[in-house]
Amino acid sequence: MGLATGDPDPETIATEIENRHEHIDSIEGVKISETESNGETVRTKTKMIQIPGTVSKQVITESENDQFGAEGVATLTRDGVTRTYDPEDNTVTRYDLGSDRPSGITGGAVDADQIEQILNDSDVSYEGTDTVADRDVHVITLDRTANQPTSTVTAYVDQEFWYPLRTEMTFESPDGEETTVVSYFETVEFNGNVSADEVTLDVPADATVEEFDGPDTQQFDSAAALREAAPFDIGAPELGDEYRFERGNEMIMNGTASYTLTYTSSDTTIRHTVSNQSDYELDGESVDLNGTAGYLQEYGESTTVLWEEDDYRHTIGGNANRETIVTAATTLANDDS
Repeated sequence: MGLATGDPDPETIATEIENRHEHIDSIEGVKISETESNGETVRTKTKMIQIPGTVSKQVITESENDQFGAEGVATLTRDGVTRTYDPEDNTVTRYDLGSDRPSGITGGAVDADQIEQILNDSDVSYEGTDTVADRDVHVITLDRTANQPTSTVTAYVDQEFWYPLRTEMTFESPDGEETTVVSYFETVEFNGNVSADEVTLDVPADATVEEFDGPDTQQFDSAAALREAAPFDIGAPELGDEYRFERGNEMIMNGTASYTLTYTSSDTTIRHTVSNQSDYELDGESVDLNGTAGYLQEYGESTTVLWEEDDYRHTIGGNANRETIVTAATTLANDDS
């Protein structure tokens, strides 16, 4: 069932994931998460239930560190609204996300176009088969080098439903700190006898309710539309004819506005971000952007240049060669338009 041999291409994987997910009515199980950083491993155990497209609930039953969620904290998402109950504070925090957002190959509902985009931004390899929670899985590795932090993800996806039952992610920040997160189902059941009406968040009547205002986001299909919407000037990098504009994104939260333009060629991706947030110190190898001080960071095949101009923070980077990134940064830093 599914792909048994060979190296599946991103489009095939995306199609399999979307097609098989259409046959998932519900998922119930116990999930373990282990995070290793600086020689320390923190383990969290969560009981979860999900009816895709309708409702999901998670309850932390064991936790070694409150930073990753305290024991007893319960989270329920329905109709794009997430409510989290913390029994320690007797507080419910409400997050209005607007809609259920897919989260790619590492979990949750997915959209074929989005997952194919994620896969196309990665080096994908098919590693064969294995078993997780007494179910047969396909093993797929994704190396993402066009982003900071760079990462390697190994996903163990169920052979029947192409739902991830185990993920292993290792990423390294520009300062060299490595973090590994392993998440896997200890037990899992698909399409059990569960009704959406039965999935509720049990909250005491005297609990305090707080609202969390998340970021406002918008996607643009053209660079011109993004630049027109931005409250500050955003230049156009010199990237050559082989690059084309792929997409633009806006994110605004608590007075901070950030705009990202993504450009792609046949085998590389470059992202240019401009933000009015500049309250953290720039770091990296010093580079001269024709009179503007820049900072270069490299890891693996990814190169990023950062600089500040007129109190705005600029970042451009991707898996193109160093010369391409530095040249693009130099033209942007000296763009008077």
